[in-house]
Amino acid sequence: MRIRVSAEIPLGRSNVDFGLVTWLHIAILDEDDSGPIEKPIGQARAALVHVGKVLDNEESLHDVLDADSGDLEALYSIYFDEKTDWFKPELAEGMGRDLLYIDEVHVEPAFEGRNIELAVVRNLADTLGQGCELVVVPVESDQDEEYWSHLGFEMSTPAEKGHGYMHLNLAYRSSFVDDEENPGHFKVQPNIPSDATKTHH
Repeated sequence: MRIRVSAEIPLGRSNVDFGLVTWLHIAILDEDDSGPIEKPIGQARAALVHVGKVLDNEESLHDVLDADSGDLEALYSIYFDEKTDWFKPELAEGMGRDLLYIDEVHVEPAFEGRNIELAVVRNLADTLGQGCELVVVPVESDQDEEYWSHLGFEMSTPAEKGHGYMHLNLAYRSSFVDDEENPGHFKVQPNIPSDATKTHH
């Protein structure tokens, strides 16, 4: 089982409308029993918000998010300081300059209940999210909150009226999701702090 990520990255000079958010389209793939023939079993969509590049270009982060979509604009007041256009102090651990937003993760019904979604998000965080301070997911129910908490996500906002956000600070290593005894399934183990973490007081 694997994921395939595709993105369009412009080569021109970045500005508010161009090149400061990279949307990622992710295919979740399984291998056919008869051999290494990949078949799609789900999909995901995510955005890399290049916060550091926005500041380097002396652009307005709010304007960048607003120009992209209402979904990203909604993140600004939750995660960023309006005076500095940087992550709010209580969220910044100094591990990265960007934000990874997981817009959606879906698998086909036959593959539900295996924690594949957790494995997808964990691996996106460990690879494409290495330059990020936070990973953010939207939640629409108490069940969503419980599910993502297995990876160490914390509530950023109350899920009022079926809508809210959770974040994972990448100063901390997220839970492992791998079930070697049951291929195609994933299990969750306790969070393990990274050696590079700071101690909260």
